Amino acid sequence: MLQNIEELVLLLKESGCNPEMVNIDRNTGFSRTIKFYMGEMACYIKWYCNESTLSIGGEFASYIPFTVMTLNDTWPSYATGFKFWHDGNAVAYLTLKYLDWQCEKLGKGEE
Repeated sequence: MLQNIEELVLLLKESGCNPEMVNIDRNTGFSRTIKFYMGEMACYIKWYCNESTLSIGGEFASYIPFTVMTLNDTWPSYATGFKFWHDGNAVAYLTLKYLDWQCEKLGKGEE
C-alpha cells in the first residue's frame, strides 16, 4: 500500500529529519516534493499517487523509486534508519543513527 504524503512527512518529522515541503505550486498551494536531511546531506522525496522517488544529494540527482518507507532499527547492523520498499523488495536504506559500538568502530561520536 502506498503511503500518503502526510504519512511520509510525519515519519520524517518524528525521526528528527526536519522535513519541509518545497516547490509549492502558487496556484494550488500543493507540493509533492519533501526535502529532508540525513546529517548534512539533503534528500528529496517526490510523492506521486502510484510511486514515489528518493533522491540523495540533490533534487534532480539519480533517484530510486519506492512505494513504502519504514523506520527500521534491526537492519543493517542494528542501526536505526529508513528502509525503502518497492513491490515487496527492499531497494534502499538510509542510516539515521549508529549504535555506540558502531560509532567507536567508525571512529566518530554518536550520530
